[in-house]
Amino acid sequence: MAQREGTVQGTRQRVIGDQIGRAGPGLVGMRGLGGLRGLVGWIGWLMTAIALTLGAPAATAQPQQGPGAAAGQDQSEAKKVVYLVVFPGEFGRDVSRTPVAEVVEDIKKVQPDIVVVRFDQSFSFQGESRADFDPNAGEVAFQQQLETARELSTLLGERILQDKEWVKKPQMVGWVDKALGGAAFLPFMFKDLYYTSGALHGGLGGLESLFNNVGNGPAREKQRSLRLARAQGIANLGDPDGSQKRELLIRAMSRAETELSYSLVDGKPVYYTDATTGEFLLTNDGTEQQNIDTIEDVVRFRGKNVLTLNSETAFQLGVARGIADNIEDIAFDLGVSRSYELTRGQSQKIFRDWQREINKAERDLQELLRQVLEIQAGGGTQQQAASEARSRLISIYTRAIRIIQRYKESINPQPIGGDWEEFINELNIRIDNLRREIRNANTQR
Repeated sequence: MAQREGTVQGTRQRVIGDQIGRAGPGLVGMRGLGGLRGLVGWIGWLMTAIALTLGAPAATAQPQQGPGAAAGQDQSEAKKVVYLVVFPGEFGRDVSRTPVAEVVEDIKKVQPDIVVVRFDQSFSFQGESRADFDPNAGEVAFQQQLETARELSTLLGERILQDKEWVKKPQMVGWVDKALGGAAFLPFMFKDLYYTSGALHGGLGGLESLFNNVGNGPAREKQRSLRLARAQGIANLGDPDGSQKRELLIRAMSRAETELSYSLVDGKPVYYTDATTGEFLLTNDGTEQQNIDTIEDVVRFRGKNVLTLNSETAFQLGVARGIADNIEDIAFDLGVSRSYELTRGQSQKIFRDWQREINKAERDLQELLRQVLEIQAGGGTQQQAASEARSRLISIYTRAIRIIQRYKESINPQPIGGDWEEFINELNIRIDNLRREIRNANTQR
């Protein structure tokens, strides 16, 4: 079969027309949901014109009743509450377990009908912004940020569903603008997922070379498979039909040797785990020399070694329910556009406060390190001075431990060159040694 890479413009309108029966008003054309509202108005004008031409009085459109009502119509006269959460800054630092748990509690207080979670995460790690393309993003994501994604999927999924005090469960909706690096795992948990027209979702890869310096081949592959399974577990939460097709997309995003293509059969995507059977190529075997992407394609997210979804591809694959550049388009597609109240609750304040706390915690740790170096440089031959220095060091180490335990999920461990848990253990050992030295000095007086 002659294969085409990605969406072919000549088939775009046919594809959309074929898929309307599958996705209803969620299929909105290349330029997003706004076009659907214009189409509704145009149809109304056309019906009136036909009625007048035939000499019949123009009929007043009556709303459809019951479960057959169109998704784009308002389902009820009651005003719906839409809670918008925007994930800002760096995934795993600005967006982590503690602030998201607080946001979930705020959502519970508001009791909205719909929660929309918007992703605005480009490449950054440990407080440092990266270039538009980061070749190390996959390693960072699987080593550092995957666990954050799993924790957040629990908070936004099981936490809400299993809370017996949470009487009115909201409809959970994802909205992707940029979900790159470690943030790429989480959007897949949402059954209802929208993309902006310029969205990018992925930017991973590199799992096949992770742990190259650890153990033997089978041991390394076991670690890789474990991490891939965890990522796929998040994807399965949002799989709308239980087909586990999103598992294939996660694999194609993660491992360069993954081959994946698809065809559209009756408007629905059918996946093939090779690069030639499907009509459209998603990924080829990037470990083969002849398939290696050019740097130009890589930095523009047009490469075929690992998958990065854009809005059109996500839409054609059925991952995206629609393309929406503003919240009004999403509200329209969800059927609440005529009567809804938009709120962000306390979410913006929660994230801002957390960002300030993280920045302060890192400054405080740097100051404590400076004090330690100052004490050590001072020496101290006099017994009293040495005892005071030991006591000060114990106080500094104790304070550092409290800061780390409170913020270790987000603060940057690079200054200490390792893992925070290991560093805490080292500080506790130092404290024990200093206390023993103080006791010994006191007994020698």
